[in-house]
Amino acid sequence: MRLTPVPASDRLGHCPWQIAEVRGVERTALRARLGEPAYVETDAARTFGGEEDWWGYRDAEGVAIGLCLRVPYEHLVVKFSRGSQTAIEDVRALLAPWRLEVHDSPHFDGPSSPVGGAPGEPA
Repeated sequence: MRLTPVPASDRLGHCPWQIAEVRGVERTALRARLGEPAYVETDAARTFGGEEDWWGYRDAEGVAIGLCLRVPYEHLVVKFSRGSQTAIEDVRALLAPWRLEVHDSPHFDGPSSPVGGAPGEPA
């Protein structure tokens, strides 16, 4: 796998492109697979109505990848800093055995992701 975790101490930038999603992911199972998240949002006013766990990665080309678990809904959203799917197979391997549903085309989801970007990286 060619994904590098982004530490919580890194500048947590933007991943505005929703590339894929996984449904039916329990928090404890995902944390057992990926480790503790880089960031946990507990303010329901800043989320889709509940806590969100965030993990950040970089691929070999430097693309930032944010994984957002919307905890109450057991819904994991995969977001990239660019609207490309170059690292999707690496993400699929990272999240196995869950079934990754890749969108036909990226959805612009806004620049609010708290993990994954680099200083000065365009949103």
